Amino acid sequence: MDVKKLEEHSVLKDSNFLAVKNSVIEDLIPFLRQNNFCEEIIEIHAGLEPDEFTQLFPSWNIRQDVKGIQKKIGRKKGVSQIITEDVLTQLVYYPMEILLQRPLPD
Repeated sequence: MDVKKLEEHSVLKDSNFLAVKNSVIEDLIPFLRQNNFCEEIIEIHAGLEPDEFTQLFPSWNIRQDVKGIQKKIGRKKGVSQIITEDVLTQLVYYPMEILLQRPLPD
């Protein structure tokens, strides 16, 4: 798959994926708080896994083809931390009466 096709099918442009990702983060916050975990979620991209991640597994093979694609679309090796509170402040909530109107808000 070439880079243009990969960019066209990127999950980052998929509104369903983003909605599920945000929903998971929302559900994760109470779990983290109840179990006294730090409230950081680490986002890791295939092929660019940091050493801190790969050392959690007995063996890990980095696929060079995937690594090359990630670099072509501008991603870099390293840990991307998402602070859950920051993500939640970016979410937009609408009252039910607005959601029932057509067209829906952007």
